[in-house]
Amino acid sequence: MSTTSTLVPLNGRDLPIKSVTVYTDRAEVIRNFTVPIKGGFTEVRIENLAGSINSDSVRVDGTGKASVHEVRFETKPVKPEDLDTPRVRELVAELKRIQKVVDEARNLQNLYEGQIEALKKTSLTLGQNLVGAKDGNLVAFNDDSISSLNSFFNYQQQQTLDLKAKISTQTELADEKAREVDRLQQEINNLRSNFYENNIVTVQLENTDPEETTVDLELSYHVFNARWSASYDIRVKSVGENHTLKLVYYGNIQQQTGEDWTDVDIVLSTATPSLGNDLPTLGTTSVQFQAPPPPPQPEMVQYRAAAFGAPMMYDSAPQAIRSKRMVVQQENTLSTTFVIPVKKTIPSDHTEHKVTITTEELEALLSYHVVPKKNTDVFLTANVINNSNYPLIPGSAVVYVNNSMVAAINMKATFPGEKFQCSLGVDKSIKVTYKPTHKYQTQSGMMSKINSAGNEQRIVVKNTKLAESILITVHEPIPKATDEKIKVRLYSPEVKEPAANVEDKTNLKVPQVGAFLDDLHNLNWTHLLAANEEFEFIVKWTVEYPPNKTLEYVENDERF
Repeated sequence: MSTTSTLVPLNGRDLPIKSVTVYTDRAEVIRNFTVPIKGGFTEVRIENLAGSINSDSVRVDGTGKASVHEVRFETKPVKPEDLDTPRVRELVAELKRIQKVVDEARNLQNLYEGQIEALKKTSLTLGQNLVGAKDGNLVAFNDDSISSLNSFFNYQQQQTLDLKAKISTQTELADEKAREVDRLQQEINNLRSNFYENNIVTVQLENTDPEETTVDLELSYHVFNARWSASYDIRVKSVGENHTLKLVYYGNIQQQTGEDWTDVDIVLSTATPSLGNDLPTLGTTSVQFQAPPPPPQPEMVQYRAAAFGAPMMYDSAPQAIRSKRMVVQQENTLSTTFVIPVKKTIPSDHTEHKVTITTEELEALLSYHVVPKKNTDVFLTANVINNSNYPLIPGSAVVYVNNSMVAAINMKATFPGEKFQCSLGVDKSIKVTYKPTHKYQTQSGMMSKINSAGNEQRIVVKNTKLAESILITVHEPIPKATDEKIKVRLYSPEVKEPAANVEDKTNLKVPQVGAFLDDLHNLNWTHLLAANEEFEFIVKWTVEYPPNKTLEYVENDERF
């Protein structure tokens, strides 16, 4: 068996990428390749890997008779063009070709301008040499000279016009191509990696068999400058009482790692990759009463020297900065993985590349909602069950109703089997009038007087649809007492007690006709409006409180 070490140099860009797992702030790239090795030690040197590699993430696995002894990572500074991708090299070649066209157009422009200037100088010379008498160095001013002069001027005029037309053509061409040069240069700058380093991974293998063999290696590493986010298309078809909802789930991938991902398997993950090799340790968590803040320190007066007879100058000594403990609460979000079913190509650029994760037909029930105190527009809302196998993660969504875009909303996290609600835009065929509030004040009681502040709000809703009834819910705030001396009484409408305090997130149902108070103490009043019907919602409540107090109404939570 040989005791010498054999070097196998490889270009990382030539090694095929098997798959890429894209996280929200980075990506994991896996390359598979085969190398022949002899007996003894072999060093596989892989150069020109992505400049944005996290050096702690490099891993090498192999199958075959050899064993991996060592994996080393090193970087060397290089020129940007040495790390150019094939796409960048193609753009650079195109840039040089177009720049040559610009230079030629500018040169022709200068040449034509020089020819016009030469004609002008010739014209001036002829004019200076024309006289009325014969002389050895002068030209006589006679019929022959006039004819020659006219011929020259005609020639000059025609040539000047032709040359100016050529100058205009070349100027337009040069300006157009110069703009293209600027565009290409900008694209090249965007595509070039910000990391001008040659990243090198060296793998030392040992083959205990004296016979030459091959080893299958898998190189994986994490790269920064890669991310993905979710977005959705929600397409609703509504014909009379029939409603269907189709959800198109997209992953938007963006990467500028310095490597093109060409025809690879793409996996999208919401997990946060961990590169730590040590098991985390826990300390002791104790619970205690929070100590009151220390009293402010008295100000110390510090005198400064002043001139004799001048008023004494003094400063307050600076107080120590008080430390403040901040409690940071973190919520666990959905962590899931999406495998894109077909291979994709994601170049290294600034562009966002959209891939389809899935398309699902979801069960939905539609209803109308209005918060007239803040906005008299009536919103069509879909209550939807996520009956797909995919969790929905937060992202933007564009809503289409009957192929017309009606809204752009933000989706919240939703597990499979859970229901969610999304706005489908404003329906202008439903008119709402929020009449002026009638407020009144009374006082009652003989020995112990009680003040009473009354409020009456009338809300008129009209369904102008000619052949379709609607189920509409009016949301109106009802004050909630925060002190036992404050009593709130709701006189209209009569409210129902909620069946349970726990919200059912798995059963899909439209709002029930009637009124109830939600967990924010807001009135939810649902009514079925027939086609072309008008209904007046009358909300009455009073607040009773001691006469020596003044009421203040504060909205603490604007969550719908």
